[in-house]
Order: sequence, then structure tokens, then C-alpha cells
Amino acid sequence: MAICAYTPSAEHPTYADYRKAKQREYRKAWKQRNAEVYLASEYARRRERYATEPEYKAKVNRRNNDMYAENPLPAKKRALKRRTENRVAYEAGQKAYYAANKPAIQAYKYRWAKTNAHHVNMRNSARRALCAKATPAWANKNDMADVYAEARYMQMHVDHIVPLNHPLVCGLHVWDNLQLLTPVENLRKSNRFDPETFNAS
Repeated sequence: MAICAYTPSAEHPTYADYRKAKQREYRKAWKQRNAEVYLASEYARRRERYATEPEYKAKVNRRNNDMYAENPLPAKKRALKRRTENRVAYEAGQKAYYAANKPAIQAYKYRWAKTNAHHVNMRNSARRALCAKATPAWANKNDMADVYAEARYMQMHVDHIVPLNHPLVCGLHVWDNLQLLTPVENLRKSNRFDPETFNAS
């Protein structure tokens, strides 16, 4: 039978205090030996609390907002890394979220555009200047106007196949470089450009 080595001291005046200290030491050592298991279980516990406890959820949101306001760069880097590593899942999640919250999102965009009209005007002016710079003298503007008229009639977006603004290429604002896409497809495409796919088409 093991004999307890407990001796009363200023740090552990009672055996109960001694046991608590030993338990803390054991838990700390176990967490260090099983870091991955502990982190996985801790994340699961926190996710469950976040989903079921409104007060905990509000506390976490306040803390995250304060951290982001103080230093937004790390959060932006983490978000970019998640989007890059899980592109398909991210786009599927964005599409599902938009479908489930379409009226609220559209209302928010309308309010934002109305409140930040100067930003909208600046962005539209920059876009017009970019198109003007990328339009060669030989471009047939009547044909391009027909494309935009058709897009307006069909409630679609006019997209530049080769983006006007991209690190690798600079497309032209001409009829041959225009295509019609649905608003969702155009926003998803953004200014992405894959040279291998373009050369194969």
C-alpha cells in the first residue's frame, strides 16, 4: 500500500489543498503530453457552448471584435488562408449563405451604397477609366453596346474573359473579350484568370 508523502506547509496547509495542487500538476502534464487530443476536445466544447449559450456567444463576439479592431491583419491572413486552402467548400458555403439570406444581404448592400455614395462613385469612375484605357481605337463600340443592351434585357452581367486588371495579363475592352454571365457567376469569377484553361479553350 502506497504511503502519502504529504506534510503540512504554508503552501498546502491541509491535505485537500495538497491534493488539488497535485491534480492541477497532473492535468497540466497530461495536456502537454496530449496536446492534439486536448485542443480537439476543447474546440468541440467551445463550439457547443457557442451554439447553445447566448451569453457565451455574445462574450466571444465582443472579444473577437475588440481583437479585430485593435489588430485586423492576423484575422485577415487567417481568413485568406482558409479561403485559399478550402476554395470549393468556401464558395459552396458562400452560395448557400447568400441563398438563405438573399433579402437581408440585398437590403444591406442597398443601405451601404446609399450611405457610401462617394465610394460607389469613385469605384465606378475608376472602372470607366480602366475600360477607356483598355479600349483600342479599332474597337467596334456599336457591337459592344449591343452586348450591354442584351445583358440589361436578360438581367445578366457583362464579363471580360481576359480581365482588364490582373497581375499576369491586361485584357482589352473589345467585343471579342466580352461574355454574358449570371450575377452570381460573375461575382464568383471576379478577376481570376487561368492561362492554361484559356489556352486550351
